Amino acid sequence: MKNTSVYLVQLSANMRDVAKQAAETAFPGATFISANTVTEAQQNVVLGRQLIVLGDVDEAVINTAVQITDGEDLPRWAVVTMGRHSTVLAESLPPYPECNTRLLGQVFRSVVLQHELLRENLGLRGDLKTVANRYSHDLRSPLNCIHITSELMKESSANKEPQLLAQIQTIQNSIIETFKIIDRFTFVLNASIEPLPFATFSMHAVVGRVLVKLEEEIQAAGVKLELPPNWPVVAGVAQWLEQIWMNFILNALQHGSPARPIKLGWNQHNEAWRFWVENQGAPVPTDFQAKLFNRFELLHTHSVSGLGLAMVQRLVALQGGQCGYEWHDTGSSVFYFTLPRKN
Repeated sequence: MKNTSVYLVQLSANMRDVAKQAAETAFPGATFISANTVTEAQQNVVLGRQLIVLGDVDEAVINTAVQITDGEDLPRWAVVTMGRHSTVLAESLPPYPECNTRLLGQVFRSVVLQHELLRENLGLRGDLKTVANRYSHDLRSPLNCIHITSELMKESSANKEPQLLAQIQTIQNSIIETFKIIDRFTFVLNASIEPLPFATFSMHAVVGRVLVKLEEEIQAAGVKLELPPNWPVVAGVAQWLEQIWMNFILNALQHGSPARPIKLGWNQHNEAWRFWVENQGAPVPTDFQAKLFNRFELLHTHSVSGLGLAMVQRLVALQGGQCGYEWHDTGSSVFYFTLPRKN
């Protein structure tokens, strides 16, 4: 069991007794440290989980306590204040004699557990930032070296041997695919770690930018796209929506029938906007449909190799929507996502 240290700061004698009784119930064997100020408490360094209980102090003192970090640059302690005014900075409880010792102990335990989850969450977010940055930047240098070397090998091949050229092209194709994987991973990791603020804009502009970026792919596929005459104004993150549309359209180009158009559309669905990409072609096998939109954080539990639709699932979820697949009797596959409508 973790050691628990409870700091008692600026508490009256009665409040200190109640707080100690409650903490002893919540954390048997806890160590108690009395201090006159938060600064004094901060100077007493201990290991293990920590709780600071403040008396009837003002918000500036509470703010100071909340902002204090430890050697790992994480919030040092869980903060509870037993004062006459409420605060959004920490859990606030009425002063003695209004406090119930048993309930106060439960509050102490809940606040400490919440604090531990916060520290764990911040630590994991830091891990993800490191992975995103190092994965994105550090891998590119050796891959670029391989790509440049393979290009030089292609140019210096005296006889331009077809077999050698084919092998070099395989290397270069693999590098390009690796770059794409890196870009996808880092994009979704950064979106999860530091979500961008929502804005209001027309979906028309978002789809337009995507079609410009995919112009070569659309021409190479020889497929026509059918678009609605207008698009709604939505609230979300434009960069994320571009990635969602791009994945859906590329998926339709790859798996749809080149002889039939790809349709993009939308409608109002309950309290949401519903957007879709529809293409003619063979349906997704029934036993595979449930695996199309695997949650990104659960990809390690599945054997599927695709990242695109898992990435879509995460980006849609971050905007409060849902995504899915439907097969219509007309012979078309429909991939869709929703966004909440903002009144």
